[in-house]
Amino acid sequence: MYASFALILLLGIFITVFSAFSGYQAYTECVENIEKSCRSRDGVSVIPVTADELAGVIENEKKSYSTTVLKNPALLAALFVIAVTVLLIFSCLYALRIKRETSLLTDFFRKATGEMARQMAEDKMCAEEEIARLQRQIIAVSEEERKSIGRDLHDNLGSHLSGIELLCMALQKKLFGENRKRAEELEVIRDLIREAVGITRRLAQGFYPVHVVEHGLASAVKELQLEIENLFDVECVADCDVIEENIAGSAAIHIYSICREAVFNAARHGHPAKITIMLRARGETLRLEVKDDGHGFSTERIKAGIGLHTMKYRAEAIGAILHVQSDEACGTRVIIDGDNQLQ
Repeated sequence: MYASFALILLLGIFITVFSAFSGYQAYTECVENIEKSCRSRDGVSVIPVTADELAGVIENEKKSYSTTVLKNPALLAALFVIAVTVLLIFSCLYALRIKRETSLLTDFFRKATGEMARQMAEDKMCAEEEIARLQRQIIAVSEEERKSIGRDLHDNLGSHLSGIELLCMALQKKLFGENRKRAEELEVIRDLIREAVGITRRLAQGFYPVHVVEHGLASAVKELQLEIENLFDVECVADCDVIEENIAGSAAIHIYSICREAVFNAARHGHPAKITIMLRARGETLRLEVKDDGHGFSTERIKAGIGLHTMKYRAEAIGAILHVQSDEACGTRVIIDGDNQLQ
């Protein structure tokens, strides 16, 4: 664009100079004609008879000069090129102004868009942090409530049931001498009470796994293995390799709760023949994997289940990541990956 403009400008300058030169020649011829008109035939200069005659000669030469100028195509072309050049100059200046204003508007919108994107990213990050904080608070509050319920079940209800079972045992001993049949019936009641005590203890451990804090995560997983084998007709294998000192008490409770939820879900709903619990907490990473060979499920279909959400919230509360892999033909795998220095 600029090269074409420069070429047109040079052409206009050339034609203008050429036209000016042609006009100068026409002007010179005009002057010479006037001088010739003022001379006699013998070459002696004379003044015309009247001023009107001299004015007539000058007027004729003006018309002749104007006709020469108007009939000069080079001059007309020069005027046209000059007009086009001026128009191009103003057009280029206007285009440059529009380009500059467009560039300023583009920069403004780019900065505004970038600022909006940055602000939205910051707001999103703050919202996610706030949601995570609220989730941790909810889990902390729920853990306190679970601890309270677990202690009440273990200390109050469990103790009362154990006391009733002892009273039944004493009554049974008395009845053995008086009415053996009644004593045997009382044994059935004692069995039911002992079963209720066992259920109460399991509920207490589910609400507040105090044995995790007292005996460690690996020991609690081993107890969970025995509990599953006693409650369900399934083989349960636990493989634990844990350095207990690296895991804080609250993190250990969350890991155990996730493991317990995954194992019970597999035993109740998957109907597996074997459940495998693998726990590794050495080096820099921690990994918990619960795998079964039962009937899997569609993760999209059971996405909104409260159990999966609870496990996910617990994992996020300790800075770990939950992975759930399930296939209706190959069973389910629940995996927790996190840092070995979980808090």
